[in-house]
Amino acid sequence: MFFTFALSVQSLSPIPPVNLNHFFITVDRKTFDAIHRSKWLKETFAEVVMGTNTSGDRTWTGLYLYGVGSYIEIFAADEKRKEGSAGVGFLTATTGGADIVFDQFRRSPFGTRAERELMMMGTKTLQEPYAHTVSYSGQEKTNLNLWLMEYHSEYYKSEGAPVGASEAEIFAADRSKHKAPYGGMMADLRSLTLRPFGDGKDIKLALGLFGYQQVKGQKIWRREMNELRVLPTLSSKSRYGISSVRFSLRTKPSRTHIEHFGPKCQLRVSRYGTAEWRFR
Repeated sequence: MFFTFALSVQSLSPIPPVNLNHFFITVDRKTFDAIHRSKWLKETFAEVVMGTNTSGDRTWTGLYLYGVGSYIEIFAADEKRKEGSAGVGFLTATTGGADIVFDQFRRSPFGTRAERELMMMGTKTLQEPYAHTVSYSGQEKTNLNLWLMEYHSEYYKSEGAPVGASEAEIFAADRSKHKAPYGGMMADLRSLTLRPFGDGKDIKLALGLFGYQQVKGQKIWRREMNELRVLPTLSSKSRYGISSVRFSLRTKPSRTHIEHFGPKCQLRVSRYGTAEWRFR
C-alpha cells in the first residue's frame, strides 16, 4: 500500500535522476585492519585512503575506497558504532532535486518525519556548504540508514567542476588537479543487498520516493543502472545491514580473484567484469 502511494506521488512531481553514490559499513576491528593492510586492494582494486571528516559537531574517521564515480566508507566498530551498522547515500545532480524529493517525503506516509539539512563539511574551525540532504527520522531503530544528497553549488566550485556534474566528473576534475590519474579496477556501485532489522517498510517507502520501481513479485527495486534487494535478516544473530555489494569494473582481470579479509568479509572479482563484496 505504501509503495502504491509513493508511485501516485511520483506521478504528480516527476522525481529527478537518482543514483547510488556510496555506502558505509561498520566492521569489527580485525576485519577493518585486514582491509586496511591489503596491498592488493590499494594497488589493484581502488584508490584507498584513511580520511577524517567533520560536519557540524560530528567528526568521523574511516577507510575510503574510491572508484570511477562511486565510493565506499568503512569504519571500525567502537562504543559509538555497532558492528554491522550501515548506510546508503543516493545522489541527484539535478538543481532543486532535493526540494522535489523532500516535498514528496512530506506528502508520503513519512509526513513530519521527513527531514532535510544543509550539510556543512570542513574542519572544526572552518566549514563550508557541502550538500542538501533528505532523510527521515526513526532510522536509529534499524541497522541501516538511507539518505539523498544534492551537492551545493559551493562544493562544485571548490572541486573545480560545473554545477550538475556527475560524481565521476567531480572525481576526474580532482584527480586532474592533483595530477593523480586513476588506475584502479573499481568502476561504480551497481547493486546492494540490504538486510534491515524489522519489516523494512520505511526503507521500501524511501526507495519508492527515490524513484526506484519494485520488480513485480520480487524483493528488488530498480532504477537506471542500479538495483537494491531488501531482504530480512539472515538470523537472529545477523548484524550486517548490507550483506553484499556488486560493482562494475573499469578493467577486467585476466582471472577471477578472491580477497579474504578474515572470516566475515570477502571480495570476489570476476574475469567477466564484475565484483561482489560480501559481509556477514
